[in-house]
Amino acid sequence: MKLISIVAFALLLACNKHDNIIDVGKQVPELLTEKPWLIVVAGFDDNLNGIVDGAENQLTDCQQDNTYMFNKGGDGAIQENGIDCNPPSALLFTWTLQNDDKEILINHQRYFIVRVTEDELLLRAEVPLDTADFLLRYTH
Repeated sequence: MKLISIVAFALLLACNKHDNIIDVGKQVPELLTEKPWLIVVAGFDDNLNGIVDGAENQLTDCQQDNTYMFNKGGDGAIQENGIDCNPPSALLFTWTLQNDDKEILINHQRYFIVRVTEDELLLRAEVPLDTADFLLRYTH
């Protein structure tokens, strides 16, 4: 039993940072469409630690309170909340899942789903080679 635990831990450590983590028990479309998502951070992971640190966050104050609703059927809406952006963000978008629900196209921009759980959505934008990952993190 101890050997199994050691092997499982070693496999976890060996996983690529770009492996997808999807909440077991629910399908990606269900997780995306259940509730609105609040964008928390968006930016390049310049120090390559797998998260967007405070100095790397590119969201403005007016963007940090926006909620994103992924509707069934492939359309979505952005709700400007307490602080309106001027000019306002694009309020409608389209989305579609691809590659066995490991990728999502939002308004024709490809994102890799790094993690989706009941409480977190982490996307990695498709960017040119030799560029730090552009990550977007959402919560409820």
